[in-house]
Amino acid sequence: MGCSNRLMLGVIGAAVVITLITIPAVYYSRSGATKRPFTLQDYFNDTIRKKSYSLYWISDKEYVHKERDGNVYLYNAETMDKTLYLSNSTFAKVEATDYWLSGDHKYIAFESNYTKKFRHSYSASYSIYDLEKSTFITPVSLPRVIQYFTFAPKGNQY
Repeated sequence: MGCSNRLMLGVIGAAVVITLITIPAVYYSRSGATKRPFTLQDYFNDTIRKKSYSLYWISDKEYVHKERDGNVYLYNAETMDKTLYLSNSTFAKVEATDYWLSGDHKYIAFESNYTKKFRHSYSASYSIYDLEKSTFITPVSLPRVIQYFTFAPKGNQY
């Protein structure tokens, strides 16, 4: 009697799992968009990846965001104002692909020469930009290639 109960529970469990897989598959296949199944090869070829949103809150009301044109804009969330914070030509001067703001928002570290090492590790070169003077500064203590770079939470120490 115990074996038949287990068998019955197994059959019911399998039916539930099959139903949970089939119903969404049928529902999504009926939509008008042409879709193709996601394959393991898509993952290894980097054809499907998450999108990141380069946004940094700099106060309770303001944030900076790099848009598709490469310019970084300052947005005020209360007034909905948008002003140019950093031009894409500044990125081009050092061939930068990413940036970090210092805690006091006076300096920007531009990342260039990005080289992937393993999984989440990489090395890159960093150029420090003084926003007040609109010039690049070259600190002697900063190595040419770095594996981990960050600014201190307050001020502009790195």
